[in-house]
Amino acid sequence: MSTRRPIVIAHRGASAVAPENTLEAFRLAADLGAHWVELDAHLAADGEVVVIHDAHYPDGALVHTLPATARPTGVCLLDEALEVCDSAGLSINVEIKAVPGDADDHTADALIDAVLAVLAARYPPADTPPANLLITSFSPATIERVAAETNLPTGWLTIDNRDVAAIATRVRAEGHVAINPWDPLVTRDYVDAAHDAGLAIYPWTVNDPARIGELASWGVDGIITDVPDVALRAIG
Repeated sequence: MSTRRPIVIAHRGASAVAPENTLEAFRLAADLGAHWVELDAHLAADGEVVVIHDAHYPDGALVHTLPATARPTGVCLLDEALEVCDSAGLSINVEIKAVPGDADDHTADALIDAVLAVLAARYPPADTPPANLLITSFSPATIERVAAETNLPTGWLTIDNRDVAAIATRVRAEGHVAINPWDPLVTRDYVDAAHDAGLAIYPWTVNDPARIGELASWGVDGIITDVPDVALRAIG
């Protein structure tokens, strides 16, 4: 059994008790004891980065077709989310969306540019990679570009478990520091393969206390969860 104590990453904030990806959810995540938050980034028509999971708003309007000024109440800008998280002492996992198959996949390059500009303005580039950030994506091309152009810590989001040792080796070889696999795919061997490759591993999305305890016993580096308070109790 591992003695490693995983960090708790609030998935879209404390999304079980507050609207996901909102400033309220991020503040509540801090109140509940989370160490990090995970949030999602899409590009609005005016070049602003908005924090929302889907490529469309609840009314069906596509995010990339409207300026950020026309976004629904409650949808925040990336910089607003960073400000709240910084003020609360939360580290941040920014997931860059616009992946192949999304309605806004053609905005991927512009979204990367916009996200990096927001991050550079708030966290001026330095020789030492920032410890409070992780940039992830399901798109290998997106995350490879971020790794190539910056020293920001990067990680792969994946639902692939066909050859976990090969996956982990590839992720590390491309300069990333973490792998974020879908929880049902994660086994003790998956965790060991990630660590053998020098990667941190952050399974998502894990809400069951027994499963959280099992993953912690295998030595995962973090738990991405909708219920950070539950995760903290399960980890002990």
